[in-house]
Amino acid sequence: MFPPDTAPVDHSALFGPKRDQLKPIAFTDVEELTALLAYVRGREDLRARLSPDAKPGRDDLVDRMIEFEATDLPLSILDRARATGTNTDGELLRLYLERERAWLLDPLPVDYVIPLALTALDLDEPLIIDKTTKIEPLDEATQAARAPSPPTISSVPETVVGAA
Repeated sequence: MFPPDTAPVDHSALFGPKRDQLKPIAFTDVEELTALLAYVRGREDLRARLSPDAKPGRDDLVDRMIEFEATDLPLSILDRARATGTNTDGELLRLYLERERAWLLDPLPVDYVIPLALTALDLDEPLIIDKTTKIEPLDEATQAARAPSPPTISSVPETVVGAA
């Protein structure tokens, strides 16, 4: 669905890998984006950070992903600056530093818990899927904490809501 004609222009959406009807400005049309892409492509450490799961033989796909990720940095700053009315060098630097940290710092070591609704697991120990994924039953206290406490009027049965 397209935004209404009265919506503010999403300037970053005007840029793309190649010029076409929806992307009237190619990344290579902008000298600074071209220089950024050359810099990132020339740095193996940045290439690895921007495409950590790159598989051998997928060079074209990896390069497109790196191109997208690298250009997203300045374009996201453009969007944020426009949305907040930022226009001084100091304010732009602050926006850049926020994005740089998100771009360059190592990810936090966190666990994501995704409950499998209404699924009984008879596991004595965690089922290891790969080096970062495992399936294990939640203890009863955690299960109880997830259930809604007050009864609600809903078209979804409480047991399904509590399980999900």
